[in-house]
Amino acid sequence: MEVTQKGQAWLSVLWLLMAVTCAACVGGPAQTLSQEITDKDGASMMLVPRGEFTMGSNTSFAHEQPAHQVTLDAFYMDKYEMTVGQYAKFLEATSLGTPPDWNVMNQPPHQNRPVVNMSWSDANLYCQWAGKRLPTEAEWEKAARGTDGRMYPWGNDHLDRLRANYGKETWENHTSLVPVGSLEAGQSPYGIHDLAGNVWEWVSDWYDKDYYEKSPSQNPNGPEQGAAKVLRGGSWYANLGYLKSTYRFSLPPSSRDSDFGFRCAKTP
Repeated sequence: MEVTQKGQAWLSVLWLLMAVTCAACVGGPAQTLSQEITDKDGASMMLVPRGEFTMGSNTSFAHEQPAHQVTLDAFYMDKYEMTVGQYAKFLEATSLGTPPDWNVMNQPPHQNRPVVNMSWSDANLYCQWAGKRLPTEAEWEKAARGTDGRMYPWGNDHLDRLRANYGKETWENHTSLVPVGSLEAGQSPYGIHDLAGNVWEWVSDWYDKDYYEKSPSQNPNGPEQGAAKVLRGGSWYANLGYLKSTYRFSLPPSSRDSDFGFRCAKTP
């Protein structure tokens, strides 16, 4: 009888240990994400951690209102805007047609400047080819302004030429753009560069001027359909107001111009 009771006790302990082990297997250790990674296209990407931030503004244009709280899952964002050199490798690998003025862009002095004359489809195709995607509008804004509601990626200090490339009046054969990452003082809280100025950046969302009034609070992806896609961040040509991290610009997805570019995002 005593042996049987001891055996039952040992069996109980064994079952308890198995249950704890299985629970640990199911839950697993908390995933630790690297702050910076290099993706398969060679681009450096910076981590934007999971959490809440304030999106929009109550003191700016109507389509930026109301300011509202949004929670996003963690994601990675390209540290720099897509460059001419990177896009050249994509064209070589895919044999797709070149954008307008490609022969002007694709010159040795411009390889580290942003690629331009990008339509939304151009940007989307590249990101898909690289195993990534365009960021959502909410992801782009959080990457730019962080969680403290700042006006610009670097904070609330006024714009200057050490932080952003903006306010130029004429296009000068790609030299109107600065090489990506050259304005260190303008980076965002997550170490992402050139989110104000240089080139407008396409995001994945369709545009709806009233979207913020009905936007979900968790991982919003924008309207299901629309006539225009959203661009963010201002450009070498843009004036001061357009460079604020809350400003929303929109155009038909087929639009191209000498200040339209992009960067990609990725879900861990």
